[in-house]
Amino acid sequence: MKLSLFVTTLALLALSQANATQKMCPPGDTAICQDQDKLVISGRIIPFCDIKVNADAAATNLNISSGETAKKVASVTESTNSPNGYTVHVASANSGKLVNGTSQVPYQLSYNSGAFFSPLATNTLVKTKAGPLTSTVTEVSDVKVSFAASSGSAGLYSDTLTFTLTGL
Repeated sequence: MKLSLFVTTLALLALSQANATQKMCPPGDTAICQDQDKLVISGRIIPFCDIKVNADAAATNLNISSGETAKKVASVTESTNSPNGYTVHVASANSGKLVNGTSQVPYQLSYNSGAFFSPLATNTLVKTKAGPLTSTVTEVSDVKVSFAASSGSAGLYSDTLTFTLTGL
C-alpha cells in the first residue's frame, strides 16, 4: 500500500511538472477557465535623406564678360523622413571662384532665396528645416549666382558645388 501511494504521488508530481506552464481549470467549470498571452507586432521605417540638384541650362552658359545678377542656375530637391528635421550645407571646390587656369572670377551664391554669400571650400549651412516632421518632407530650393563682369582670358570658367542634406 505504501509503495502504491508513493508511486501515485510520484506520478502526480511528474504530471504537475509537465503541465507547469499550462493553466489547469477545475473540471466541469468552464466559466473561470481562462488564459491569455500577448503578441507584440512592430515594423520599422528606414530613415532616408535624399538631395538632387537639377541644373538649369544657365548653369553652364553664364555670361562671364557681362556678369550675372541673381541668375537662377539650379533647383535642389530635398527629401527626408528624419523626424527632427534636416540641414543643407554647400561647399565650393574653388572657394567661391569660377576658375579658368590661373584666371578667377569670384561669385556669390544664394540658396532658397537667402542672402547672397561667398561659398567656401568647407561646408556652409544654407538651410535648416526644424522638426518635428511627422512624414516625408520634400522641398525645392533655388540656387542663384551673382558676379561682376570680368575681362579675364578666354576659356571656360567653372566651379563645382557640393550640396549635402543631413537629417537631424
